[in-house]
Amino acid sequence: MIEIREIDKCFKTEYSTLQVYQGLNLKIFPNDFVVIIGANGSGKSTLLNLITHEIEIDKGDILLDKSSIKQIKKHKLYQKIARVHQNPEQGTAPNLTIMENFLLTQNKGKLFNLNSLFSQNQQLFKEQVQTLEMGLEDKFDVKAKQLSGGQRQALALVMASLSQPDVLLLDEHTAALDPKSSKTIMELTQRLVDEMNITTLMVTHNLQHALDYGNRLVMFKEGKVALDLNKEEKDKLSINDLRKLFSEDV
Repeated sequence: MIEIREIDKCFKTEYSTLQVYQGLNLKIFPNDFVVIIGANGSGKSTLLNLITHEIEIDKGDILLDKSSIKQIKKHKLYQKIARVHQNPEQGTAPNLTIMENFLLTQNKGKLFNLNSLFSQNQQLFKEQVQTLEMGLEDKFDVKAKQLSGGQRQALALVMASLSQPDVLLLDEHTAALDPKSSKTIMELTQRLVDEMNITTLMVTHNLQHALDYGNRLVMFKEGKVALDLNKEEKDKLSINDLRKLFSEDV
């Protein structure tokens, strides 16, 4: 479980102060697939950055399975949490091949004895790549930077699943893709979440995805949780309903 407790966060510059959160509370339960929506600046991606401890919490705490993330060393935290970013280039090592990217994930960042490791895990990798249905089965020696954006996001998702994290964070991971690739990535996302029973937070601007996926829908507005709906409640909504909710006061 992830528990956000009374979080304050502001960003200060020489000329201004932006208060993102003031006393934010939110609980994410085991196996939840929570879709987070909200306008730009409402604090969606900031929450993911706080959970991964990429930025510091000003006040309050975030608990991961009852342990404060402040007390978890970063390399241990990254073993528990996997993240797929909006930019397809961020989820893979561009100058490494598909095989090398897989091995990097399998060995928690340590890259050695490539031929031996690939031989041991070849069947596993082939099975994982075949599930993508993107024609990568014979391209293990192709560098990641030569793949399309959709292929790289698919590879990033599979790599995230191979690391067997407790939590999966999806930060607008289809925003940079064309509609066909976006649909493929969302179908793969749902399949991996179902197979792994993994607690997942997905930030998106795609309102149709917000309605079609996840068992909870959370809307952020001005750094607050303006809406928190279960699956039954959100299934009654249309895109027009969500648009109206964006324009209403918190």
